[in-house]
Amino acid sequence: MRNLVPERILNNIKVNKLSDRFDCFSMFVDISGFTKTTEALMKHGQEGAEVLSDILRYLFDTTVKAVYDHGGYVTKYAGDAFTAIFELKTGKGSVAANVLQAALITNNFFEENKIYSSRFGDFEFGVKVGIGYGECVCGIAGSDKEKTYYFSGSAVDLCAMAEHNAEKGQIWASESAFSDMREKVTEFSQSELYGLKFFRIIKASFFQTDKSGYKPEVFDKELVYTMAGKKEAEFPVGEFRDVISVFISFQGNAELSSLMETVYKLKDMYGGSHPVLDFGDKGGNILLFFGAPVSYENNSFRALSFIMRLRYSASGFDIRAGMARGIVYCGFNGSELRNEFTCLGNTV
Repeated sequence: MRNLVPERILNNIKVNKLSDRFDCFSMFVDISGFTKTTEALMKHGQEGAEVLSDILRYLFDTTVKAVYDHGGYVTKYAGDAFTAIFELKTGKGSVAANVLQAALITNNFFEENKIYSSRFGDFEFGVKVGIGYGECVCGIAGSDKEKTYYFSGSAVDLCAMAEHNAEKGQIWASESAFSDMREKVTEFSQSELYGLKFFRIIKASFFQTDKSGYKPEVFDKELVYTMAGKKEAEFPVGEFRDVISVFISFQGNAELSSLMETVYKLKDMYGGSHPVLDFGDKGGNILLFFGAPVSYENNSFRALSFIMRLRYSASGFDIRAGMARGIVYCGFNGSELRNEFTCLGNTV
């Protein structure tokens, strides 16, 4: 069974704990080059999809392993990026060192492996890393049959803000995170963004950390299906498909559980994918697809009907929605340690 859902979420849903708060370090990793690579490999059909699948594993295996080796876990993938959380299971200073080590390993890997050579040509990739520290809120919402999850809060926001400072090949940290890493950093620069201080980590002294030796927990597959979707979890090999991507942003003071119950009811009615829920500084957003993992002849009509019905049904929320159609890669994103079903491409 693929590791499709963070263990904290699965353990929480087992005891019906739908919300959780804790302090943690966070890391946002943004890999550039995927969109151009995906568009190029589409021209080669299924063989191109197989090459893209190999590239995804190659790039994410090292970066995700660096996270799990140093006590963290991936909360969610967003196309060519992911967010990781490092909980304070040991002293704050040692966790800070682990986060810094994971960031350095990630950055060094892309510095040494900028080019991926395939039978369809060479493809260039780069990475930007942001580190934060603060409070994390994780929650679960959905219907009786299916649910989704989210991680939000200052920790998640700050690592994303830190990454906004970065250019390719750079690591930036929020002031809240950098203060616990300062003694290991030998060269840095400073900037301000959103009225906050951020620090670029240019060089660090040599230091060692204890690898955690991650061993995944085993969960009942029906529990995983509840949180990740049965059809998504059982999707076969990656392929290129004509897919409608639907992106929804929402704001409001009504109950989130009510909105997500409506989303699940309507996605079942119109044949959409398992929705992905996320939060940022401008409110919440939901992403789902029509055409993957299951496709119908009238995917566009189904997607539009879903949006119109949701706007009518979601009382108490200001709903904005967009949809785009195009050929995308459908398959699993990430590594064996942690992956998710998704669609990748310019229209997403």
